[in-house]
Amino acid sequence: MSASSCLDFGLRVEGVSSLCSSSSSVDMADDKDVLRDVWFGRIPTCFTLNQDEVTEREAEPYYLLLPRVSYLTLVTDKVKKHFLKVMKAEDVEEMWFEYEGTPLKWHYPIGVLFDLHASNTVLPWSITVHFKPFMKSTCSGIRVLIFEYSFSRSVAGVHTSRALTRSSVHTD
Repeated sequence: MSASSCLDFGLRVEGVSSLCSSSSSVDMADDKDVLRDVWFGRIPTCFTLNQDEVTEREAEPYYLLLPRVSYLTLVTDKVKKHFLKVMKAEDVEEMWFEYEGTPLKWHYPIGVLFDLHASNTVLPWSITVHFKPFMKSTCSGIRVLIFEYSFSRSVAGVHTSRALTRSSVHTD
């Protein structure tokens, strides 16, 4: 990368001009290595079935190399197929993953999930698989559900009443 192209991107920081001015083939090779590591990086992962799941026999762990730029939703079929070998189909309601008690969000890339939750752990990354519905597994009863619902409505009501109060003050 030439110095002029670095300055075109607004990189007018001390020390950056010296970095930009060296345009050796070694630097470009390093850039390609970094890009390759980012785009083709994989995380060794071990999926284990939650011990509360009803099985016909002991479930073997399932090992996969997960691409960092992929999503958990893209591996659920493989994981589900593996664990259905030891479970009855009627016992499978929904599927979700957790790491050390924390449910993993489906819409985050695998690399982001790993960096947020497990970057300081020994590989392979151990993910627990659940087939019982999420709410049944995490709530201790209907009271918790009612409390959460009431709380969210009260918070929404506070924000709505504040917005209405402010808009009526400004319109007068």
